[in-house]
Amino acid sequence: MVTPHRRRAARRPRTRAHFRTAPHRHDAERLARQFSRELPLADPLTLTPEQEQLAGPALTKLLRNRVAYHHSGLAYAQRAGLIEPLAKAGQLRAVVATLGLSAGINFSLRSVLITASHFNLGPIEHEIPPHDLLQMVGRAGRRGLDEFGFVLVSSSTPRLRRAAPLRLKRAAPLPWAFFLRQLQPGQSAAEVAATSAHRFFTDTPVIFGAEKTSLLSHHVELPCHHRTDTGRARLVRRERDPFRPCVTCSHRAECLSFSPQPTPLWQWQRAGVLDRELHLTARGAIVACYLGPEGLALAAALEDRRYPLDALLFDCANLFSADRFTGTNPRRLGRLAAICERTYRRATIEGYLHEGLPPGYGFGASEVVSAIVTTHESTRHVVDAQEFAGRGDVDRLLTEWRSLLRQTARSAPITLPADIATRHDRRAEAELFLSERWDTFRALCRTQLATAKADTLPELPPLTPDQRRAINHRFTRAGSSVSARLPA
Repeated sequence: MVTPHRRRAARRPRTRAHFRTAPHRHDAERLARQFSRELPLADPLTLTPEQEQLAGPALTKLLRNRVAYHHSGLAYAQRAGLIEPLAKAGQLRAVVATLGLSAGINFSLRSVLITASHFNLGPIEHEIPPHDLLQMVGRAGRRGLDEFGFVLVSSSTPRLRRAAPLRLKRAAPLPWAFFLRQLQPGQSAAEVAATSAHRFFTDTPVIFGAEKTSLLSHHVELPCHHRTDTGRARLVRRERDPFRPCVTCSHRAECLSFSPQPTPLWQWQRAGVLDRELHLTARGAIVACYLGPEGLALAAALEDRRYPLDALLFDCANLFSADRFTGTNPRRLGRLAAICERTYRRATIEGYLHEGLPPGYGFGASEVVSAIVTTHESTRHVVDAQEFAGRGDVDRLLTEWRSLLRQTARSAPITLPADIATRHDRRAEAELFLSERWDTFRALCRTQLATAKADTLPELPPLTPDQRRAINHRFTRAGSSVSARLPA
């Protein structure tokens, strides 16, 4: 038995559809089929041949019964051309959706039932945040579209009191690109950090990790030559292979007073984005071209002389596929994964690296992109070969991959110090090599984008006049007895 909480809005009711959320796409499809079997049907929905071909047999059968499921595995045309416009027009009696439909689409549904409070992201189970619950609840009786709505709950579903608005605050991982793009060749990151700490939306000042050392370094040279407070704090506390000068150093007490917690400057040094003097490296210049962790993986691959660039062109599709295309294989497979783990020593940096890999990495996406782009295999055949991915996943993968190529192609070349060509040390050679490889890879991305067909959204079939007329979804007296058999 479910208990409704009534939410009042304004104006005349436009639709009597019900919205039910299921954290997993297979559960959404299963519940939609169960709704279709149990709900009485007096007025089937008539679809055009174009709409039926777009929906496919399974979804067409549900839509005729005025029931649909909605998740990211569906193709864009199925979601934006059929399910969403039919729901907005009040033609559907029930929509079972994953979390994606809870935000961003402005239409009203009479009732909302949330079936679970957790969802899986890869192998990890996450609790649905309160503000996301509030967005789902907001589908019931949206102001200006409906007079009232209902939130249905049971003993095992999240309650309305758990929903709460999100308090605006800065994201936990510091945006690397915003800071790194300000660095000029030869400029110390500590200087830029001192002027940028107040430019972030936060109640407390951002601690970059060199506030004390940057003042000291102008007057005295430390025996450890560390430029960050975090580096000094960790070095003086190191028990395995301790640094001997720390024992007699006059600044030992000061170093022990510093916190060893990770700070941005220390993390950037550890990831090779900054050198020992806190100057931007060639790797850091590549990282600064991207808002996320993609630059870390690409820089590590470009530094490997044995990594073919034409293979990297497709391997970078793995950077944002998670576990959608892995099948039964582990996520951490592939040449790009092995190079990242070796380069970053399985380090973990929130938002950028998890045990040496970008958090969104997943093996298998490169093979999907290569099959479609190189061998011109049809998307339908590729989807049929996937165990967990749908057409929508493949469409989104291709969109994100091409977006990464465009971002790379439009990025600037690496600016190196003026004297680097006259230096003959190992680091200078590595920087020059990475700069040349970066230019070659950018040119390769431009060539691939020029030969690929332009990305255009498919034409969406319009709704027929019959699909725009008002529908009364009330149960008839003869069918009212089945309401007790609705899936709980």
